[in-house]
Amino acid sequence: MNTKLLPVKISARIRLMKWMFPLSIAGLVIIYQLIVTNWLHETWGGTVHFVAELLFYGTAGPLFAYLILDILERWMEERETSELQSKVLEEARQRVNASRQLSDDALQSLYAASVYLSSLKLSDNELPTEARKTINETERVLGVAMRDLRQHLQDPNCNNHHKD
Repeated sequence: MNTKLLPVKISARIRLMKWMFPLSIAGLVIIYQLIVTNWLHETWGGTVHFVAELLFYGTAGPLFAYLILDILERWMEERETSELQSKVLEEARQRVNASRQLSDDALQSLYAASVYLSSLKLSDNELPTEARKTINETERVLGVAMRDLRQHLQDPNCNNHHKD
């Protein structure tokens, strides 16, 4: 897996969260307890203070949990997307390599067939005219196929195909 695709590693983000969120919660609770609860209790009485604490602790904890899980979910989706992109890229590279190997193998086979046809033509001067024409046409077609394959191997984006 290639984690270089991520701007910042997920593990580094989680280490940051391990410190950031507990300190944030502690700071919020300290401020709430030292400032807000005293003021509520002195200004509105014990009942309002009790209701305010229920609302604060009943919503702040779940809200922080939701935020933490939401951030983790986004980071995990980012990681999964990065891994998927890496996998797709590797598969594309493998297909390109396989295509190049197949093209190279086909080119070698076509060349071998061309050499065989040339040697057949040179070795037997007694070939009928029709057979010579067939061999010549086959050599021409093999030559075009080899040229197109060479061109493809040199430039896979080339869209030039012969039109005979």
